[in-house]
Amino acid sequence: MKGACHVALNRSSWRHDPWCAPAEGLSAEIEALEVGEGRRLTGQLVPPQAGQVEVDHPGGHVRVEANEMGCFVADDVRRGPVRLRYRGGDGRIFETPWVVV
Repeated sequence: MKGACHVALNRSSWRHDPWCAPAEGLSAEIEALEVGEGRRLTGQLVPPQAGQVEVDHPGGHVRVEANEMGCFVADDVRRGPVRLRYRGGDGRIFETPWVVV
């Protein structure tokens, strides 16, 4: 699809793989779609779980909620590097490396 990209951020071998996150047992998949001047990020946490997801990007950050299926949508994300930060109800934090969308 023109204007879209897909990135999988997984947990395996994170020290050697720039697409991996340092959270044991938690992964994220995101898709970035061009919307006007920015991007809409659609994502899912794996395994599915509710919680707060923050998206850091060149224009600041966007805070959204992941539902019980782990799905979330962040609008008005600027082009360039992004990083996800997940905060679950149990206090666990999942932070991805920077990736370009």
